[in-house]
Amino acid sequence: MSFIVAGIPAAAVVVAIVQGIKAGLGIEGKAAILVAVAVGVLVAVGAQAATLWPAFGVWWETVIAGVLLGLAACGLFDVGQAVKSEIVARLKA
Repeated sequence: MSFIVAGIPAAAVVVAIVQGIKAGLGIEGKAAILVAVAVGVLVAVGAQAATLWPAFGVWWETVIAGVLLGLAACGLFDVGQAVKSEIVARLKA
């Protein structure tokens, strides 16, 4: 069985959400494994529920898409800050 969430394979969704949680909360090591398993279970249950109840599926995909867009924006911001720092460092040199 393959899970697709908001048009994206569920494994990629889980990785993105887990990375966001790890970065946001500073989780590492064994705790990160527990977070990954919990997120994986929640995404799998949500994806299955979305197939059983189409009305839930609409909201499920909307929430997941919003989370992924937010994580993408954070990543883009981080890249922008790194580029800005590099430019400033080169201008000072």
